[in-house]
Amino acid sequence: MTANEFRVYCHLARRAGTGSAFPSADSIAEVCRMNRKTVWDVLRSLGERRMVCKAVRRGLSNVYALTLPEEWVNLSQSSTHPSDWGDPKEVPPPDPKEVPPPDPKEVPRRYSTEGYPLKVIQAEQRTREESASGRMSASEWEPFQEHRDLAAIRNADCDLQLSRFRERNVGTLDTDQGWSVRFRQWIGRSRPERSISPEAVASPSLEQWMSEAQKLDAEAHRAKQPEWPADLAEALWHEHTAKGWRFAADWRAALVAAHKRFLGLEMNHTLRNQRRR
Repeated sequence: MTANEFRVYCHLARRAGTGSAFPSADSIAEVCRMNRKTVWDVLRSLGERRMVCKAVRRGLSNVYALTLPEEWVNLSQSSTHPSDWGDPKEVPPPDPKEVPPPDPKEVPRRYSTEGYPLKVIQAEQRTREESASGRMSASEWEPFQEHRDLAAIRNADCDLQLSRFRERNVGTLDTDQGWSVRFRQWIGRSRPERSISPEAVASPSLEQWMSEAQKLDAEAHRAKQPEWPADLAEALWHEHTAKGWRFAADWRAALVAAHKRFLGLEMNHTLRNQRRR
């Protein structure tokens, strides 16, 4: 499965069952940000393998839906003609009188589909509440599996980038799709991090880590700088330990960088409070 095929299939699967997700190839192209010719080629390829079926509606655009895994066809082992989509089902257009009008007070929700074999779809099974305007803050938004895959390709820590991304966008509201595009661009602009195996780094014990943190805090105290809370330093040690110290080639340098980052945030916070006065 190519990248475009995987993208279209994931979007179809993630929005299947909502009733009005992808009624036509044009809407697939719009949401997936692909040109129409590419979408047609992808749908034709998925249809040849029976991964997608096409339902013809009289007087309306075609509907594309997913099939069960047992219906899929391996073209290398099948004698099916490549252009054969099977017998398309003809679906009559819905009667406007039978369709109830939408409730304007109803808050839109996001649903995910269960039972599909792709792990990426199962990983994105979640229900997200949005505000009445469909906008949310960066702290409420959660990344998709595609963002974590992109971070892995760029050799970046997705959780660390997400934390920095949320700090940068404090007080900003955007839609789910808007945050998705922003975070994808954020990861694309991030610098690749040096990832090493746990055997290649001497991970410190908690006592060693806290001892170095106390030395840094003592130097900052003599310089009349803010005190670094011990619980923050300890939490940082647990975070690196959980990740196997893969993103810390030199743990002392990582500790110094974290301390400087804390002092910078405290200084910015103090300046903001002074300006408000």
